[in-house]
Amino acid sequence: MVKPSYEKLWMGEDVLGSMRLLADGYREMGQYEFALCAYKYLLFRTYSSGFDQEIRNHISTCLSGLGMEAETSS
Repeated sequence: MVKPSYEKLWMGEDVLGSMRLLADGYREMGQYEFALCAYKYLLFRTYSSGFDQEIRNHISTCLSGLGMEAETSS
């Protein structure tokens, strides 16, 4: 998942979709630091009327994987 999405990002193709695949791939690999960077990008790029709850959940999973506590207030 990571390599194909990285290549698409490099070429500027489907940026949000590719970033999502990159973030998910890093999370599945346990590379939580990289996944957090990608999810943070997505969190602010997809904001319209509120933060995407699914992305927030993935961020919490990554923070837990790094041994950190996530802020749960809205």
